[in-house]
Amino acid sequence: MPNGNARSANGPSRQRVPDRRAARQVELHPTVEVATTQRLMDLFRADRERIASAGRRAGSMLRVHEALQARAVTSLAGVVRATGVTPPTAGSAMESLVAMGIARELTGKRRNRAFAYDRYLAILNEGTETP
Repeated sequence: MPNGNARSANGPSRQRVPDRRAARQVELHPTVEVATTQRLMDLFRADRERIASAGRRAGSMLRVHEALQARAVTSLAGVVRATGVTPPTAGSAMESLVAMGIARELTGKRRNRAFAYDRYLAILNEGTETP
């Protein structure tokens, strides 16, 4: 309850008080997950800045980039569904991202192509290699 004085069937409820020492420890020693998240955010920000300098094409490229952030391996059909852009616009924007080294085409085909956001996947895969 809002006032913290609610009673349960077993007696008065207790509110948990956060341990400030534990919070400081988390701030001083970020977990691997926090460090990975920060690296991903830095990657996304740096790539957005590069894309923003692309001129007129930047708007559609940024939308496709956002789709790649949500799904690091995707098809052009998936990009069209996720972004609402037309297939030719999705294809052109993706080709621009490939030319910039942000995305990579996986299939080598002219139709039903798949693309990957390699640097994103590389960060996610760190530490998962087998010895």
